[in-house]
Amino acid sequence: MAVVAVPAIVLAIPILDTTFVTIARMLEGRPVAEGGRDHTSHGLVALGVSEERALWILWSLAAAGGVVGLFVRTVERTTALVLGGVLVAGLSLLGAFLLLQRMQRAEAGAAENGESVQRYRRLRELHERFPLLLIGLDVFLIGLAYYAAYVIRWDADQLPAELPYFRSTLVIVIAAKVAAFAAAGVYRPRLRFFGLSDSLRVVRANLLGTLLTVSILLLVQRVGLSRGVVLVDLLVCTALTGAARFSFRFMEGALQRWSSMGVPVVVLGAVDDIGPAFSWIVDRRLAGLRPVALADPSAASPLTHFKGYPVYGRPDALARALRGTEAHAVVLVEGERSQEARRALDEYLETHGSVDAFVVRCTIERLRVAGPGAAVPHPAD
Repeated sequence: MAVVAVPAIVLAIPILDTTFVTIARMLEGRPVAEGGRDHTSHGLVALGVSEERALWILWSLAAAGGVVGLFVRTVERTTALVLGGVLVAGLSLLGAFLLLQRMQRAEAGAAENGESVQRYRRLRELHERFPLLLIGLDVFLIGLAYYAAYVIRWDADQLPAELPYFRSTLVIVIAAKVAAFAAAGVYRPRLRFFGLSDSLRVVRANLLGTLLTVSILLLVQRVGLSRGVVLVDLLVCTALTGAARFSFRFMEGALQRWSSMGVPVVVLGAVDDIGPAFSWIVDRRLAGLRPVALADPSAASPLTHFKGYPVYGRPDALARALRGTEAHAVVLVEGERSQEARRALDEYLETHGSVDAFVVRCTIERLRVAGPGAAVPHPAD
């Protein structure tokens, strides 16, 4: 196994890059052997990451693969195989994320009837109905977690005697947990919108899967079942499957913070009002703006954080935010508590002047009145 694992892990980045380019060009209907600026590094740069940071990301991943490959050839082989599995899963998710971003850009910029766009939409609809890729990822992670539980539970001299039971029950564990995941509904939400409620669903699915697995093993092959392995497997499998589903949100947020595309702006307003509007601006890159910090003059703390972005507080928040981030514009978010923020903006414009200012307003207006039986009362009622 080490003969295959070592070169595969060491060459993980070139393999990822080749696979990424091959799948992307097949979806776009382009020759695979054709040259172009559409490799993994180009995908990171297209998302706004600087070339230097993109290279550091890929070099770090390549170095991690090299270290794991060295461990496989040494005494830490069992641990290295677990780490190698985690690395392979992470690289696969990174490639899937970059491929998704690339297809979404192509969908937004191409004609509605473009062949590549239509092909991408058909595949997306098929995956939403039958999430085979996500199920395949879970099969890999469930097996990896089960093996990791044995590595963690048993010492190096005890592990060889326990592995036969692992091999004989691996298929049962995977089948039972995938069935439990499907029954719990973990394949319904898209990874881009994975949230807290979805995290709780993953935890419930793992609990259900563990109970189902133990019940089957007690009936089929009771001798050899370890309670310690079951408990460790539950914890590791929950962590791996939850992290895999949260990875798209994490990568999207990290790349947005690292992006250098757009005009850097400070978002001004009360943090309670800013939240939804801030996410909207970040996701849409409205008017070519790139939020780099928030300023809340009503906040008591001089500096906190919101979704990884610095939040400047106190009355001089706007001036300190613009000075600390070298932003060139301000976006005012109007809300129920925006009066103090508006005064701070007016004062800054009077004293300093040269800064572009934008405003975001969020309102709900009735489009039409359904009639006397309307569920929402008319304002005049």
